[in-house]
Amino acid sequence: MRRELSRATAGFVVIAFVLATGTSANADRLRNIPEGRALPPFSCAGLDKAPVKSEDAAGKVTVLVYLSAQQRQSERALEIAHRVVGTLPSGDIQLFFMSADMDQTDYFRQLRDHLKAHEPFALDEGCAYYGQIGLIVFPTTVVASKDGKLLHVLAGWTRDYEHKLDSYCRHALGELDDAALDRRLHAKQQDADPARATAERHRSVAKVLRSKGLTTGAIKELRQAIASSGSYTIGRASA
Repeated sequence: MRRELSRATAGFVVIAFVLATGTSANADRLRNIPEGRALPPFSCAGLDKAPVKSEDAAGKVTVLVYLSAQQRQSERALEIAHRVVGTLPSGDIQLFFMSADMDQTDYFRQLRDHLKAHEPFALDEGCAYYGQIGLIVFPTTVVASKDGKLLHVLAGWTRDYEHKLDSYCRHALGELDDAALDRRLHAKQQDADPARATAERHRSVAKVLRSKGLTTGAIKELRQAIASSGSYTIGRASA
């Protein structure tokens, strides 16, 4: 009983934060590393057996995508990050994938083979790096400067993930200054569908509720998502 109450409390804390920030996931930040501070180094076993080390990206812009197994949003983040970084100068940017799901190596190998995305993949045993930097949601994408300092965080996955990640990478590479980055992001926001954004927020809350076993609340949120955008169905929203 105590465990169930603890799970429910944790779920409501996350839900309150989602609603307070008005985003489709938690705020784009890390709990333990503010923007401008150097990311801690990592050295992990790799999905391909060889160790994966942050020092392999020394002098390059680093993109780290932290994934959860069997999650559609993580699959999309892997696919899109591979595509975005693949369009940029390989000598100036390094993409890493990471996950703490040590028992899902076959799943990740099959996913990478299917998408032909074979960038270094680190296995974060015991959620060590996860806890060190203070992740909030899955997937989380981190962009760091060539000197290893945190520049941007993309918490979760939304429909503008590709545009944001491309913009953040080009900003980190120096192709966009701060003003140009703001203009690029603002222009995309102006094109966004408010109803869709509202529906996405309700869907995110529903996923948290569902993961905590709070089915009644999850159904209520899904109904609100449908009311916000008639193009959604309960089946799609709960996927």
